[in-house]
Amino acid sequence: MTSPTEVALHVGSLARLGWWCDRDGTGFGGMETGGLVDLIVEEISSGRSVALGFESPLFVPAPTSVEDLCRQRRGERGRPWSAGAGTAALALGFQEATYVLMGVGRLLASPPVVDVDFACLQQPEPALVVWEAFVSGKGKDRTAVDPHIDDARLAVAELRRRLGGLDPSSDVNEPAATSLIGAAILRAGLSADLTLLSRPCVVVREPDRAPEPPVPGVARSVYGISTAALIPAGREKPGYSATRRWSNDPWSSPPFAI
Repeated sequence: MTSPTEVALHVGSLARLGWWCDRDGTGFGGMETGGLVDLIVEEISSGRSVALGFESPLFVPAPTSVEDLCRQRRGERGRPWSAGAGTAALALGFQEATYVLMGVGRLLASPPVVDVDFACLQQPEPALVVWEAFVSGKGKDRTAVDPHIDDARLAVAELRRRLGGLDPSSDVNEPAATSLIGAAILRAGLSADLTLLSRPCVVVREPDRAPEPPVPGVARSVYGISTAALIPAGREKPGYSATRRWSNDPWSSPPFAI
């Protein structure tokens, strides 16, 4: 059995889409979903399995108690599916994952086994296994030229690191789940297995990066802009603070003096 081709899509608006593919250690990426669909079809048609990740929440908890509604999934650690960017990513990811899977289904004369279980990669026939990429907050590379493609690259690299035993563990676990990606697979006509609606996929979370310590007397840069130009003179002294928008990462967005 050949090793699978690992692929991930950073979901978002059309201007923020980005995907990355690693085939036997050779990586390349793009921004067009059409190119991603063609790539998946080409790999499966040539007899290779594909591990396809989407950077969005692909399942949600299915609680039996009202007190557990809207809570974050176990392992999200403050980056919940149910608030902030998580809800937007969930909605966009569900639509975009369905679009990609339907495209694959239309172009393949004989669809492969499509599942969320990495054990399917051990069978001799090609399979398409879907997983969730989780690149958020301190896991991102803030120096990347194209952060959207780079998010997908980081996710693929982490999956590839874990695939030694072809059974990577999940960083997010729920005892009961409702699977959006299972619904997308069924909607695309790639499976008739209704258990997909209740089986969570594997979530691969990029490890947090250690923050760079500030260097005294050296201005930091944010998105290529020197922080010296963003902080009024004198505000860098002790006793002053700055608020940051969008993220808890102190260098993910420009500071605004208060």
